Amino acid sequence: MHLSEGAVDLFVNITANMLDSEVKQNVVVAKNADTMLKQESVDALSPQVLEAYRKIAARNAIIDFELTVQPIGGKGENSYGSVLKVCLTPTQTSSGQSSATPLHTILKMAPTSQARRIHMRVKDVYAREVFMYAEVFSEFEALSVLLNNNNNNNNNNKVDASAYQMHFNVTPQMLHSSLADDTEFIIFEDLTTAGYTINSRVNLPTYDLVVCAFRAIAQLHAMSFVLQARQPQRFAALVTQMDDNLFTADMEVVSIEFGKKSVRRTRQMFESDLRLAMWIRHK
Repeated sequence: MHLSEGAVDLFVNITANMLDSEVKQNVVVAKNADTMLKQESVDALSPQVLEAYRKIAARNAIIDFELTVQPIGGKGENSYGSVLKVCLTPTQTSSGQSSATPLHTILKMAPTSQARRIHMRVKDVYAREVFMYAEVFSEFEALSVLLNNNNNNNNNNKVDASAYQMHFNVTPQMLHSSLADDTEFIIFEDLTTAGYTINSRVNLPTYDLVVCAFRAIAQLHAMSFVLQARQPQRFAALVTQMDDNLFTADMEVVSIEFGKKSVRRTRQMFESDLRLAMWIRHK
C-alpha cells in the first residue's frame, strides 16, 4: 500500500499484533489537521476502534483499507470526549478492485480521565446516546412519517400542512458502538456527504442556524410525547430502561407550566429592553 506524497511522515503502520490479525491497515492524519493534534489523533485509534473499522469494512466487502483522521475542534472543545472525522478508503475489496467509494464517518470517543468521567457521568451519557440511536430514533422516524401522511390527507385543515411537516429522517446512522468501561466510542455516518455542513466553531452561528437548532431540539422532545400518546406500551417499555427517566404522571402539566413561566420571563425581558431603548431614544 502507498501513501500520497507529503503524508509519508504521518504514516502509521498498525501491526498484526495490535489487531490480532495478519492484515495491516494504514492510518494517515489529514494534512490540514492541527499540528498539535496529529499524534494525539493517531494514538487515539486504539485496537478496539481499529477492530470496529475492520468490522465496518467487512460489512462493505472491503478487505484492506486506509484510515484518514482529521480532528473536529480543538482541545477542550468537546467536553464528552474527542470527535474525529475518519475516512475509510478501500485499497482492496472482495471483488478484487483496488479502489472503491470511501466511507466517511464521525468517530466519538469518551475521555479517559477518571475524575472527568465521574464528574460528568460519561458512561451514563454514552449509554443513553447509544440507546437513543439504537432504539428510539427509529420509532420517532416512523411516527414522523405517519403524522406527515395524516396531515397531508386532512383536507379539512385550512392551515398549510407543509408548515407542520416533521422531518426526523436526517439522524446519522450509528455504524458501531462500544460501551466497554473507560473505552466507550461511537461511530456514525458523516452527514456532510449528504450535503450537510458543520458550522465552524470559530464562526458565530447565524440566526437561521440557531432557529434550525432550536426547532430540531423542540421536535426531539415533542416526539417523546407523541410516542407516549400514540404507542403507550412501546413508550413504557423504552422508559423502563432508563434509571431516572423524567416522564412522571404529571409530566405534561409540569412541562406546560414551565413553558408558560419561561414565556412570561422572556416577554418581560423584551419589554424591559424596549422600555430602555425608548428611554434612550427620548433622552
